[in-house]
Amino acid sequence: MRIPSQFTEDNLYSRPKRRSETIQTYRRLIRLGLGLLLVVVVMQQAAKPVLYETFFAEETAFAPSPPNDDNRSPSANALDAQATTEKPPPIDPDTLFAARQIAKRIPETDRSAWIMALLNQQRHTGISVLNPPDRTWIETQWDENIPDSESWKELLENAAVGNQPAERSTDDSQPTDDSQQIRSLVTSLDNWVTQRVVDGSVWNPKDSDALYLYLYQAMHPPRTTPAVIGILPLLQQPEVYRGKWVAFSGRVARSEKQPVSENAYDIDSYWRLWLRPRTGADRPVQVIVPRVPDAIAEIGSEATVTEGPAVMIVGRFLKRLAYRSSVGADLAPVIVGRIVPQSGTPTGVNASNKLVPAKPKKPSLLAIVAAAAMAGIGFAGLLFWRTVSQAKKSQRLRDANRKDPSGFLDELQNGNLGDQR
Repeated sequence: MRIPSQFTEDNLYSRPKRRSETIQTYRRLIRLGLGLLLVVVVMQQAAKPVLYETFFAEETAFAPSPPNDDNRSPSANALDAQATTEKPPPIDPDTLFAARQIAKRIPETDRSAWIMALLNQQRHTGISVLNPPDRTWIETQWDENIPDSESWKELLENAAVGNQPAERSTDDSQPTDDSQQIRSLVTSLDNWVTQRVVDGSVWNPKDSDALYLYLYQAMHPPRTTPAVIGILPLLQQPEVYRGKWVAFSGRVARSEKQPVSENAYDIDSYWRLWLRPRTGADRPVQVIVPRVPDAIAEIGSEATVTEGPAVMIVGRFLKRLAYRSSVGADLAPVIVGRIVPQSGTPTGVNASNKLVPAKPKKPSLLAIVAAAAMAGIGFAGLLFWRTVSQAKKSQRLRDANRKDPSGFLDELQNGNLGDQR
């Protein structure tokens, strides 16, 4: 029940006072500040070009290594001179089946030498083989039931000594029998080399054949741009990407030159790089390349660079390597390939091909401290001003409420009521 006042005919109960607008403005200011901070963070992330490479990547082919490089073997220079950009036609299933039967009869110790001889024969280098592979198995373990047996024998004899067979067809659109047979043999031996790799372990002697073959093939990558892959697919789906051509982008954190023993591919050393991914999970990737520019070679094997040179790697996925990290045993993907700058020309050891380390723009420490101090002082001043303003307004409201709005009571208090009568 509401009791009206007899003086002002107003309600004796106190009226609900509206909350001061300053509190709402203060909260609104904080919300706007947080929203502005969120917008700035999103804009900084959206400004990174790497986020759009997946959707707007340029369909550019990586060029082969420059021929006549003084640091390369004569066979590698000749292979690049004869390289072609045409996509090879599919292999006949019967020819591929016969090649698999022949590959099984080649002794395992001689298969790497036969791969090298067949690759030279496939690229028509015309280079004589200094250490020809063993051919005794052709006489002792040959299967005469293989279709076109004599043609296969002739091909192997020519590949062993480096003789180029005569062309059987003058039509360039139709592949010759020799090219089909060589490609099928190389494919069969390549599959055998890839299957020998021991995944999820430290370096194993069985990995050497695939390692040297991939290094040799790194001089002649596919003419189409491979798909740029992240680190997690290589770790979670190794069987899917085993032996596949991939592209990986990262920053070099450590480099080490590794000498190797004598092998069929005439490789005397290679470089082992540890890369940090540019995006995604912050886990290392080991990359093996035949050579590196001076900027990467100077990093060293004991360094751990946070912002090293940015590189693009094109190569074949070898395995997941077990290594000891700061948190214990872990796995790192291994890619065997070569360094390719984003311009599309391969990185060499010449001065014109040096890879310049990326120098990200960083604000100075003094500027950061000064900006933080000014922001803190400004925010503290704003809070102080709002607090003082609220206190003054509250004081004025209290003073106004203490005064009785009725003039009759004021006259009664001053004793002027009798005078009016």
